[in-house]
Amino acid sequence: HTMNDRLALVLPKNAPVPENLADWSCLSDIPFIALDPAMFSFLITDIEMVLEARNFHPKVISHYNRLEDILIPIDAGFGFSIIPVSVAGKTPYNISCIPLPDESGVVSRVVAWRINNRNRSMELFLDVVRELFSYEKEQ
Repeated sequence: HTMNDRLALVLPKNAPVPENLADWSCLSDIPFIALDPAMFSFLITDIEMVLEARNFHPKVISHYNRLEDILIPIDAGFGFSIIPVSVAGKTPYNISCIPLPDESGVVSRVVAWRINNRNRSMELFLDVVRELFSYEKEQ
């Protein structure tokens, strides 16, 4: 199955939100909290495309190797990031999650398994995958 997710601009609640999502100049003084390139090479490419489309060059202050952990410093007001809505949209943190509406914000992921797999945990695994990627319908 191919499942689509959408990248989101994730900000502390008190940070300025760009009026125009194509112009992030109001964020130029806010530090950027990035994902570890070694752990997330597949996602880093997508994020770099979003930044390039906006001609935005953030000031990276740290790298995180877990998607969920990146929300902690954002909640504390240390900076902003770009991560999938499937992670940022379902959180108890006091953050703003703004899905990116343009095509550069769409990320696709593929999940594959053997059809004849009779392992009972497979259906549970697929339920988790469907829940994580429920932002947009399966293709």
